[in-house]
Amino acid sequence: MAAALHQIVYISRATAPLSDDAAAALCRAAAERNRGAGITGLLLHDGTRFIQAIEGEGAA
Repeated sequence: MAAALHQIVYISRATAPLSDDAAAALCRAAAERNRGAGITGLLLHDGTRFIQAIEGEGAA
């Protein structure tokens, strides 16, 4: 039987201004960490806020 897929969507706010380069570096680091855990997702940033959707097995 396949493991159940879990999905989390959340919104957060940056604690300090974030440059485009810093946001890109954050995205790359998160993607690498998530890939290692078997998690896929989407991260959007508008300069102040983030919205992220991630999904994977519950244990991940």
